[in-house]
Amino acid sequence: MLRIVIDTNIYISAILFDGKPESIIKLAASEKIALFTSHAIIAEVAGVLRNKFNWTNQQVEYADQFIRDISILITPTCLVSKIKTDETDNRILECASESNANYIVTGDRKHLLTLRKYMDINIITAAEFLEVFENRKSF
Repeated sequence: MLRIVIDTNIYISAILFDGKPESIIKLAASEKIALFTSHAIIAEVAGVLRNKFNWTNQQVEYADQFIRDISILITPTCLVSKIKTDETDNRILECASESNANYIVTGDRKHLLTLRKYMDINIITAAEFLEVFENRKSF
C-alpha cells in the first residue's frame, strides 16, 4: 500500500473544493492508501480554515476529526530544518520521514515541489500522485 503525507494546501483544497485533492482524500477514506499526518499538520489546517476562511470552531473541529478519521496520526521525533523560508513545510518533511512515506503530495511550488525528493520520498503534485496510483500495478 502506498504511504503518503499530504501538505496543508491539499487538505484545504480537498475540504473546500472538489477535484484531484478530494480524490486523494477519498482514497485515504476508503483505505486504498495509507495517509499519515501529525498534530502540527492538523493544527496548520485548522489555523488556515479559521483565519483565512473564517470557519467557526465547530466547523474546524469537524474538519480536524475528519482528518484524524482518515489518517494515521503520528508524532515525529525527528526535527527537520531543510526549508528556511517556510518553517511549516519542515513539519511535512518530518511527518513523511517518520512515517516512511513513499510520497509527499503538495501544491507548494515555491518550496516543497522544487525539492522533488527528500531522502527517498518523492514530492509530487496531486495530479502526479493520482497518475502514480492508477499506474502502480505496472511497477
